Amino acid sequence: MYNSTIQENFTLPSKGLIYDQKFDPTITLRSMTVMEEMKRLSYNASEYKVMSEIIDDCIKEQLPISVYDMCIGDYQFLLHKIRIITYGAEYKMVGVCPHCHQSQTFTYDLDEEEIKELDINNLPNTTVTLPVGKNIVELRYQTPRLLDFIKTKAKERRDKAKDNLTYELLYTLMAFIKTVDGKVLNEIQLEEFCKKLNLKDVNYLLKCEDNLNKAIGINPLITLTCPACGGEVKTSFRQQSEFFSPEID
Repeated sequence: MYNSTIQENFTLPSKGLIYDQKFDPTITLRSMTVMEEMKRLSYNASEYKVMSEIIDDCIKEQLPISVYDMCIGDYQFLLHKIRIITYGAEYKMVGVCPHCHQSQTFTYDLDEEEIKELDINNLPNTTVTLPVGKNIVELRYQTPRLLDFIKTKAKERRDKAKDNLTYELLYTLMAFIKTVDGKVLNEIQLEEFCKKLNLKDVNYLLKCEDNLNKAIGINPLITLTCPACGGEVKTSFRQQSEFFSPEID
């Protein structure tokens, strides 16, 4: 039977240590096929859910957790790896060089990405104390499901209220707060708690959540070389059309 898929083994940056049910973090990932591309190109408002399902389909092992519920660091790691084994590591990005001030097509090697792996002897602290309110808050790791939740709930709330308020902030806080002073709050209680937070506490929570998620996965800061002037360009990784539809020479 015809089969041209490629398989490679990878170890999740989290090493599976942050999940409720522990599992072997070494997985076998295969390249995408027409079936996965058909799913990717189909319209779906939950973009993270679709990509998570595609990655799930390409994982050989039966895991106790979907990629949709993995931390965003593991998700992005697998997303990049599935791109590499499907299309190769060469990735072209369009941008303006700050040295020659010209629009250029930069070439980046995805295999050179810096991967931050979880240190079993130095696990990130998920519990913080608010500087103003003094509440003890336990945070969740960002997941694809939570990111879809924030987008969907914010839109539903805005449509229902018929206003232009940015509800993403409210639902971001609600999504990432696991417990307050050791208690799991229901949705109404959690919303009221978030609404009354001092902005200094809000900023502190968002920074702590950001640091928590940055501790695992791909370092988004990369260095490119301008093909015209040879200057080094430090920038954040950007997923462009070339990611899943690379040009051929």
